[in-house]
Amino acid sequence: MVGFFENDLGRVQISPSIIRRIIMREVEGNRYFRFLGQKFGEPVSRKTAERCIKVYFVEGAIEATLTLTVLYGTKIIKEARMLQGKMAKALELTAGLRVNKMAINVENVFLEEDHQPLLIEHDSVHINAVNQ
Repeated sequence: MVGFFENDLGRVQISPSIIRRIIMREVEGNRYFRFLGQKFGEPVSRKTAERCIKVYFVEGAIEATLTLTVLYGTKIIKEARMLQGKMAKALELTAGLRVNKMAINVENVFLEEDHQPLLIEHDSVHINAVNQ
């Protein structure tokens, strides 16, 4: 489904795949969010993008719903709002389109690949404990 819009530049016709690519760029540049099943440094496939980014054209504006995973320990609401703002700004600047809604659904949590263990291994410590 192709979207048609009237804006200051005239009539705009745009495909959802173009919008997905703009959104993908912003998500790939974000440290806290990834697409479902994506590993660190791995490019996002078209199939994954279609599954994780739903684009709707509503009355001359765009609405998008993303399904992502989040880095463990992230302040989700704060980082999601920042990502929403970046995606909306990128769509407005690159395509001249108005964004009504940019929803982010967090479906899973991931750990960093270079994640260090929380406890450092050491020699066992013998403790004499008595239940009282």
